[in-house]
Amino acid sequence: MRSLRIWSGIGVCTTVAVLTPVAHAAPEAAQPAVVAPTFQGDLDHALDKIFAGEGGEEGAGLTPMWPTVSAPALTGPEIEKVVKGNTLTMKWHYDYYFLPDGTLLGTQTSFEKLGDASKCPKGFVEGEGYSMSSDGKTCWKIPVVPAAGTWQIKNHQLCLDLSWKGGAKQSCQYLTILLDNIALFDANGKIDGKGMKLVKGKFLTKLAHH
Repeated sequence: MRSLRIWSGIGVCTTVAVLTPVAHAAPEAAQPAVVAPTFQGDLDHALDKIFAGEGGEEGAGLTPMWPTVSAPALTGPEIEKVVKGNTLTMKWHYDYYFLPDGTLLGTQTSFEKLGDASKCPKGFVEGEGYSMSSDGKTCWKIPVVPAAGTWQIKNHQLCLDLSWKGGAKQSCQYLTILLDNIALFDANGKIDGKGMKLVKGKFLTKLAHH
């Protein structure tokens, strides 16, 4: 069991115990078997809520909030139900579209600091190749390039193998639903990035011209 801290929008830090469904050897007769809890609630209902933009209602994936909170890692079949035919996305970073045949299509975004605001083209569309800092003083080039590879599920983990111009990703990680976010994390409990959104069907960021 791993404990993670999650910051809510009101600045409150909640400790979340993420339980991984790891297979164990048969216990000795004197020791009871430990069974990891399953997804809290109805997974189909939770997915419907997420796709309708109402994810997080009824504490999707989480146990009752007091005195402790746990978010079990999904089992292999549950992971498949979540990602198959859908897209995991993190705005300004990447999109991963999971085709039913095990093919993985995506986009990957990189960031290159160009300099002051004058470096951005006049009349550029935010997010389509360029971005301006919130204070309007710094221009960033953010080329979006295509990525492709494969995905599969092994030992209750989501395994990705994809590459793009200038980079690649090979990983096997656990997956859990935290209200309306999807989190991938490793065996040490480290979350990959800062959580992702689940989008029904195919959703890929428009590729920048390059």
